[in-house]
Amino acid sequence: MLKKSMLIHKLGWYRGICRPLFMNFYLEENMEQANNIFDNFCSNYLTIINGQPLIDKNKEVYKDLKWKYQHSYNVAILCLEIAKSEKLSLNDQKLLYICGLFHDIGRFPQLVKCKSYDDHQGMDHGDLGFNILINENILGNAKLTAREKTIIDYATLYHNKYRVQDLITGKPIDAELKYYIS
Repeated sequence: MLKKSMLIHKLGWYRGICRPLFMNFYLEENMEQANNIFDNFCSNYLTIINGQPLIDKNKEVYKDLKWKYQHSYNVAILCLEIAKSEKLSLNDQKLLYICGLFHDIGRFPQLVKCKSYDDHQGMDHGDLGFNILINENILGNAKLTAREKTIIDYATLYHNKYRVQDLITGKPIDAELKYYIS
């Protein structure tokens, strides 16, 4: 049996940025795949060429982007720990880890465009993240069911909302989906 301390991530380095690494026997394939998809998306914002960030030359914005990258992994790990403490199924644990990882994906373009985390300055990061996941088909090749992708999409959309309602159909959200995004 794994001790809880063994589940706490070790810090590794990925393109000069801290990234959590799990022990190989613990990290499931679709969690690693989600890490790779997230890292690929973030590399567009965090790549440095000739000592300068590729996307935004503002050093403060770049620093904030690096912090948001690490924050996303920390939230994913906390989601996993909570799911484990609640004795959820392994599949639910993986799903909640992935929801935590992608919950702030909209912060990256928001910060580059608005130079702010303020959702009231024209871009709501939950809405923006949802649109990125859908329109750019970020999770398109991930080994997830359509339902699991929907849960991740909606967790990203609603994680910063006061009220949860289906913005696409206008219908109430089903109980299972509400469970994952609450």
